[in-house]
Amino acid sequence: MSLSEIQPKRLAHTLFLDFVGYSRLTADSQAAVQVVLQNLVYNLPAFQAARNDSQLMVRKTGDGMAVVFFQDIEFPLAAAVALDEVIKHQSSGLREQVGAPFRLRMGIHSGPVVIVDEDGDGIMDVAGEGINIAQRVMDCGDEGHILVSAAVFNAVAEKEHWKSLLHDLGIVRVKHDELVHLYNLTGQRPDSTIMGFEGLPRKVHEARARIQQLVEQENNREQTENRATLTNYALRAALLVGAFVLVGSLLFLLWRNSTINSGEVKHVAEVIRKNKLAQENKNKTAPAVTLATPAPTNPSESASAIVHARVPNVVGMQRTDAEKALAGFGLTLSLSPQTPEVGNATVPAGSIVNQSPPPGEQNVRGGVVYVTLAKGAGTPVAPTPEPPPQSAYTGVLVDGRSFTQLANAQTAGLFGPNDAPLYSAASMTSDEVEAIQQAGINPLRLTAIVAGPNGVGLSAEDVEKLRALPETIRAKTVILRP
Repeated sequence: MSLSEIQPKRLAHTLFLDFVGYSRLTADSQAAVQVVLQNLVYNLPAFQAARNDSQLMVRKTGDGMAVVFFQDIEFPLAAAVALDEVIKHQSSGLREQVGAPFRLRMGIHSGPVVIVDEDGDGIMDVAGEGINIAQRVMDCGDEGHILVSAAVFNAVAEKEHWKSLLHDLGIVRVKHDELVHLYNLTGQRPDSTIMGFEGLPRKVHEARARIQQLVEQENNREQTENRATLTNYALRAALLVGAFVLVGSLLFLLWRNSTINSGEVKHVAEVIRKNKLAQENKNKTAPAVTLATPAPTNPSESASAIVHARVPNVVGMQRTDAEKALAGFGLTLSLSPQTPEVGNATVPAGSIVNQSPPPGEQNVRGGVVYVTLAKGAGTPVAPTPEPPPQSAYTGVLVDGRSFTQLANAQTAGLFGPNDAPLYSAASMTSDEVEAIQQAGINPLRLTAIVAGPNGVGLSAEDVEKLRALPETIRAKTVILRP
């Protein structure tokens, strides 16, 4: 695509539509949704008026569409309200046509776009900030919501019939850490039906909860700083008062010394001497008191700490060699309390014939590995089994992100070894979560075995479940790589 095929930016007013639950439908139902949605939108009065004036473009998105108006900012608002009314009055008939409840969510934004010929085939498409923000506004809504951006609200704020229907939801952080100020288009129609959906969107509720948490943290920080400041002031005041008292005492002593007679001096010295002798006699006669140190309530408490380490295989080693090998992993060796030694004629005496915990990634209580030594002839002891082989699928890509990025994500989601998060549930739509659960997979606890720094190995059972997912879900959620 050459620069000559990109037209100058134009101000556009975009209505972005999305069918909720589209990915769970059958192929026939998905095709029916596209046809029915197109017929509903194309028959809206606002759509027909804009098309007659050649002031409109449509971009289809599979599970919805973006309707771009270039004329009047009230056109997308009127189209959204009219479409919502048609869906609610014809819900039964629409359900029969598509084989599922006809549920939409809508977002409206006013911003710049460009008209481009991406494929060079003369078919024009529309792109730019105006389209992207409209989609992100829509993504913040739930089923039935009609959300609009601040740009749309500011443009119609002087028109009372729209202003009374737009309710401020506040600022929400969306994709790429952008901040969007949202308004909910809702109200009661003359026939008592509700326009849009009055409920608070889930993402707005979560954003308010995060803001409240930050406010509380900031208040706590300010209170701590204020207490520290008051403590500093009090300490300074105490030091100042102490300095005045000390200076006054010194001045008083200087004055007193200048006026005291020799008799008073002898009397004071005698009192001090008697007090000193009495204290010495008291110390000599007082019995010595020994404070006993309390014994720990739980003798194994110090040894019960959990140490996470990759336990080496020390079976077959002599004890001294095994102790060195374990020390390299921050572990210590101890004889098994139950079977410290067994007879075994197949290995040299003093060789290790069993260990607990077994080799591999382990949580070791107290950092101690217990072993059994061979003492000569006797019953052979089976060696410690090696860890089970991992799956042949040693790599998984989720949403195109590397495992390093996923492991560093501090969010709940798809977990691997040691509860390292591998996939954020927050980035999954409710449709994807339901589809994965219907396949018999718990998206928050997918079985995984350590496979090295480049990824994880999946169990064969979970691999088959992932392969059984519909292509539309698996392509967006999990891609297997042998």
